Amino acid sequence: MGLATPLRRLPLQRALATLRASEGSHKLSTEVAGIAVTFRPDGKNEPGPINFLSRWAPRIAYANPTLPFLVNRIPMPFKPSRSEYKPNVDPNAPTTEEEITRRAEAEAQVPSLTVSFHSKPSQTFELNALTAPQIWARVADLAGAPKPQPQAEADAEPQPQAQPQSA
Repeated sequence: MGLATPLRRLPLQRALATLRASEGSHKLSTEVAGIAVTFRPDGKNEPGPINFLSRWAPRIAYANPTLPFLVNRIPMPFKPSRSEYKPNVDPNAPTTEEEITRRAEAEAQVPSLTVSFHSKPSQTFELNALTAPQIWARVADLAGAPKPQPQAEADAEPQPQAQPQSA
């Protein structure tokens, strides 16, 4: 067996390059004490919060290793198990007052993101109808990170300036 080839290391190198240089991989202000995301994993969410958690959250965590990053899932009531199945009863119908209350509380919770600070109050915003880039833009604005550049501007190459012609 010989040494590992560069092809075997390529996926790890790509992953590290993405964590280091992609949008969202910026050091946040030292005033930020933590970030908490609350979301519903059952598909009633817009795709933005889940996309933010899968793509941007690892970048933020990598760039800010000492920053607490909490993920809270909104609990949803489960369907009854097969042993509790009653053939003539709707399995989704709540059966007790406690179950009705628990479902109502779960439905009332809204997906949100909270940025906590050391010297000022926490700021919370709702994640409904926001895409992952919009969520990152809000976090960057609140947490003092560099402003994200639009993708078209970031990919465009600088145009050479016209040289003045001398007569």
